Amino acid sequence: MDLAIVLSTPRRGASWPWSGSPRRFSTVAGLDVSIQGDILNLLARLRGELGLALLLITHNLAAARLSTELLGVMYMGRLVETGRTADIFRLPAHPYTASLLAAMPVADPTRRDRSPAVHGEVPSMLHRPQGCEFHTRCKRVESRCRVGTPLPWDIAPGRSVRCHFPLTKGALSS
Repeated sequence: MDLAIVLSTPRRGASWPWSGSPRRFSTVAGLDVSIQGDILNLLARLRGELGLALLLITHNLAAARLSTELLGVMYMGRLVETGRTADIFRLPAHPYTASLLAAMPVADPTRRDRSPAVHGEVPSMLHRPQGCEFHTRCKRVESRCRVGTPLPWDIAPGRSVRCHFPLTKGALSS
């Protein structure tokens, strides 16, 4: 079987053929859910058959969970947690990651909606907060979070978090 994948962008000055700009265009996000699934299944098949490495950038946590082995969670364009996808979903270490996972929809008609997992507004990228950038929205904020930028901290082999007070510090070290 021959495989050809062609990616192209308009020439300089030409209009973008899809609504929005190239920066807002997403190959999968704007498609019907069944088509999204077909594309993700195709990528998984190609990955297995051809030994491809793929980088999936998405806001769709369900797609990330099903399609990746390693995961990086970003807040305001910076990595706050990295590790094996299954480990992060099982036991998130950063409060933002935990909030994202808590906000994931669950197919259960008896479950009542909860309040938002993350409160407040995302700070301006032009006027980033001092210290941990998530501190303005974090329920666990302490004074250290407001002044000191957390460095990446290896909390387990292959697992890193940028947080002064990770959620799983004790659980992972045992």
